[in-house]
Amino acid sequence: MTETRICAGNCGRELPLEMFGDTEKKKFITCLDCRAYKTAWRNNNLEAARKSSSNYSKNNREKERNKVKKWRENNPEHHKQITQDYINSPHGKALRHNNQIKRRANLGNQEITVEEWLSVMEMNDWKCIYCDKKLAGKRNITVDHLIPVSKGGQHRVGNLVPCCNWCNCSKRDWLLKDWYIFQTLSEEKQDFLLEMERLELEKMNNHDPETD
Repeated sequence: MTETRICAGNCGRELPLEMFGDTEKKKFITCLDCRAYKTAWRNNNLEAARKSSSNYSKNNREKERNKVKKWRENNPEHHKQITQDYINSPHGKALRHNNQIKRRANLGNQEITVEEWLSVMEMNDWKCIYCDKKLAGKRNITVDHLIPVSKGGQHRVGNLVPCCNWCNCSKRDWLLKDWYIFQTLSEEKQDFLLEMERLELEKMNNHDPETD
């Protein structure tokens, strides 16, 4: 007897499984016809599709975040590869280059000494503050601004943390409270990082530029 499934799309038909185009990794709840119709509608109504997608994301932000977080937890290697592919893509390289230019423009004359840089690296025993990966090799040893420079963070020891290249590229210029929810960090690690961010934000808000 042929196995069937009821399409959750507009047609609502009970169809043979081959009409859903399942793969080894995913079983679809809508049939090929409904998906083709939806794709065609999006292609012919790009502005309306973007608006609809944007409104859905705004109204279901927590649901979308949990969905992304769950997918990353279930597909860590795939997620890592996608991120790495983007970093190495022309668009990813351009974005990183532009961010570096913006950062340098915002930093002005702020500098740290070699001794201060080493103290930052030793903060977490030469491990990434976010994922605890051992930092080794020139390309994987970086420091991250806890509060991004683009959001008012200072280029000084209190706002710098040791970070692997992967986490640094992933976090970009996000605040921790917005970035960590998509990561697979332990609750203890999350609390520790958020407390660091809170203290640094407090220092930043109480900072008097005339005392520099």
